[in-house]
Amino acid sequence: MDLNTDENEGTPPSSAVNLGGTDASGQDGLEENASYVPHNGAGAHHENADHPSRIVPAILADFKRRCGGDDDLAWKLYDTIQPRETNNQDRCWIDSRAQTARTLTPGSFCIDYRNRNGTSRDKSWSIRTNDGKLPKYIRPDDSLPQAYFTRGVDWGGIAGDPTRDLIITEGEIKSATVCLFGRACVGIGGVWNWTSKRGGFAFLPDLELNWKGRKATIIYDADIASKLPVKGALHALARELAKRGAIVRTKTLPPDGPKGIDDCLIQDGGWEKLDGLPEEDFEEIEALRELNAEFIYIRNINMVMEIGTGNQHSVYDFLNLTRNRRFKLTTPSGKTQDAHAGQAWLEWPERREATRLAFEPGQPSELADGGINLWKGWSTEPRQGDVSNLNEVLDHLCNGDAADHKWVEQWFACMIQNPGVKLYTAVVVDGLQGCF
Repeated sequence: MDLNTDENEGTPPSSAVNLGGTDASGQDGLEENASYVPHNGAGAHHENADHPSRIVPAILADFKRRCGGDDDLAWKLYDTIQPRETNNQDRCWIDSRAQTARTLTPGSFCIDYRNRNGTSRDKSWSIRTNDGKLPKYIRPDDSLPQAYFTRGVDWGGIAGDPTRDLIITEGEIKSATVCLFGRACVGIGGVWNWTSKRGGFAFLPDLELNWKGRKATIIYDADIASKLPVKGALHALARELAKRGAIVRTKTLPPDGPKGIDDCLIQDGGWEKLDGLPEEDFEEIEALRELNAEFIYIRNINMVMEIGTGNQHSVYDFLNLTRNRRFKLTTPSGKTQDAHAGQAWLEWPERREATRLAFEPGQPSELADGGINLWKGWSTEPRQGDVSNLNEVLDHLCNGDAADHKWVEQWFACMIQNPGVKLYTAVVVDGLQGCF
């Protein structure tokens, strides 16, 4: 990850920045419009019981540069992340190609990863280096990708509540900054750090939240247009989220503006400009959603039904029917290729489908066992009116017997009032030819 903060020096944000702070109780501190009291002293009140000895001047100076000179924001970000000073004896990086140990320069620091409940994880940290010869961020060689959950946010509640929107971005400091500005944001250590062949998972277990219907906005750095593999990673992550039912969007930061989402928030003093950027959907996902609105796959008969007309097609006929429905698929390399929407829809985990077709009067259109009820209700609405003609027919039918008249009338009414009910009686009409 490249968090280019040096170019932000000399452009401090407005003093009217609104922050959503994180409190020590671990409760959700995402209050987007909450104001804060500007820091006006040496910062002693920031040295809380959680980390009384972790204030390292060189690290704090780095945070102040990131925050454009806003001391109070720098302190809040420092308190939220709680960076640890690196130790050259046990935190040197081994260059796997040259097999030489490199020591870390002063000002390098560790960022600990935490579980959703805020507890620390074993062998889970990232080092921010200040050596131009090293990558800006390095991790333990034997560690697997993990999600970065900012301390003090109610991640347990957010994970299970799909009505709460989420932002996903690359980088621990970026995601912590977004949380400080009042919106829930999960960080990943790199654009592909949500999947791992070595770890044996296609999708990061940390990110297995309740995504059904949740809005997820992925925001990567502004240089994504010039980095095809990053674009490929963006689209691949979007597809995985869509497989889980998320409503996925992205925002592209202007190439001539701040590089990352944190830089935008700090320089602009809040969300106004970011909120003004257009939300972009993903062509490959929208193409499948459009088919979901038109078709449904019926499992027990291996057919595809048109929702509007009820017409049923074999899978072969459906593929021919949708052969002209194409979309541009962004591959992991970032290049695009033409794809058949119908074929992709059949293979999509979120395709609309039903277990069976049934005709069950009086039951809902979607049955409890996953079936689709073809009964659409009565074609006419009941209304008061003159039923003298019906009564005349029933009197004639029952030979004027009032009890028989009532029984036959109730027999007919039962089927109307209780559609689908099974009657174990029948009305038998007998008479001489021509008596009616």
